[in-house]
Amino acid sequence: MRGQCFPFYELIKPGNVPLVRYWSSAQTIDNVPLSWTNFREADDFERVSDGRSLFRPDDLLALVELVDTLLEGSEEVVK
Repeated sequence: MRGQCFPFYELIKPGNVPLVRYWSSAQTIDNVPLSWTNFREADDFERVSDGRSLFRPDDLLALVELVDTLLEGSEEVVK
């Protein structure tokens, strides 16, 4: 889906996550999170990194926490 263009239909916010509705190639209306599209506004990190970074610091920190949690669980199983 990356790099593809689809006709915009509408922007909706059914819950906490805003969605972009678009016409798919199958001529049906589908949804994707607004953050996955070029309709969202760039945040400070994106403006400063100017596309040079593949990962956000917050996402990497969350990954570290997840890996630590998984490793702690595996150590209990091994013991």
